[in-house]
Amino acid sequence: MKPSYYNCFFPFKTMYILFNSLRGAIFVVDEEVKTVLETGNLEALGDLEDGFKKSGIIVEDNLNEQDMYSMTYNGSKYNALSTSLHVITTYACNLSCVYCYEGKGELEHKVMDEKTSNRAIQFIKDLTDSYNSKALGIELFGGEPLLNMPINEGIVGDLSRWCEEGGLDFSVNAITNGTLCSEENVETLGQYGCSFLVTVDGPEKVHDQRRVYKNGKGTFRDIMEGLYRIRDNDLGTMIRINVDEGNKNDIVALFEELKGGGLDKVIISIKPVFNTSPACMSYGYCMPDVEGLGIVNELYAVARKMGFRAEEPERPTPQGACSAQRASYFTIDPHLRLFKCAILPPYEKNAVGVVNDEGRAVFNYVNVDFMSRDPVMLDECRKCRIVPVCRGGCPAEVYETQGTTHGYVCRKSGFYKMLEENLKRFVTNSM
Repeated sequence: MKPSYYNCFFPFKTMYILFNSLRGAIFVVDEEVKTVLETGNLEALGDLEDGFKKSGIIVEDNLNEQDMYSMTYNGSKYNALSTSLHVITTYACNLSCVYCYEGKGELEHKVMDEKTSNRAIQFIKDLTDSYNSKALGIELFGGEPLLNMPINEGIVGDLSRWCEEGGLDFSVNAITNGTLCSEENVETLGQYGCSFLVTVDGPEKVHDQRRVYKNGKGTFRDIMEGLYRIRDNDLGTMIRINVDEGNKNDIVALFEELKGGGLDKVIISIKPVFNTSPACMSYGYCMPDVEGLGIVNELYAVARKMGFRAEEPERPTPQGACSAQRASYFTIDPHLRLFKCAILPPYEKNAVGVVNDEGRAVFNYVNVDFMSRDPVMLDECRKCRIVPVCRGGCPAEVYETQGTTHGYVCRKSGFYKMLEENLKRFVTNSM
């Protein structure tokens, strides 16, 4: 037997947290055990040996763990118990947000009509059937999807009935700017159990400097009214917060305002705007990588302490391939082009294929590029001990910045710090 290559140690009081990034095992050990595992003198483990074997802290001598991770990673691409899609029913948008990477609704104006939506529905059904999925999840996306409510309802209603007839679980989520969450729109989608993801980027004064209507008017008040309607209809709500240099010090005030307004049951999702992200193409307030990860981690800690639920799991866990590399995931747009991530439209060069007149997908080389990516094949990632939780960065971000997914974005120092803080918090709360 030998120590796992993916054992990582983090100081914790007078002890150490032992975290295995490949299997997610967590132990608190002393200096002696740490030294034993680092030197490979496993005879000194005593009673700990059996537990360490079962949890993968120590492994067979002949096991190549990098190859094992590669096998697990690539296998997860085809674990299709659930099929999921972002469906862009319109590229039109009623806002002009400062960091919009889709051109603020000006680059594209294409809208799904009944004919194209029917082809999209056929593609979605065939994709779900081809993988024998047990569940189907739809994310209405844009532009601003609520600008095309007749098509939204047509797609959701058809797929909901189809799933019910076939015994499949069905879920729908609307990713909306929140300004059009009228009583009628909320009730229409609510009949299908729709949940809503709405972006709010700070208290009113801060938010209204960045998420504005075409005429420059702020959107905060209208969005809050929409959130109250969603809440009053007992529908799920997630609030997305894009954090950058301009608003990083104002997010806790937003938490307080949400809680004071009776929105303490929402799920909080916090996303850093990094220098290499698509939003930074024409935006000057992006954060350095390490700083961004640290700030987001601190804000999640505050949100949890205030009683909010967080999108990110509190316990660090190994990750399979992200949705951009899942065979049963696509983003489909009004042109019926297919993308492997929702941050890649509307640009033609990012499309991995298109749905033809028969509702069938015709793929190109970009799809092969995405699906063949394997972090273990990248030299820097292969020798990294935290690659099972990092995955070499976001494939879509890598593709945007390097023209292929067969590269990496390394934020190791910031990721290590975030991992250490999360582990300490998890262990402390578990005691």
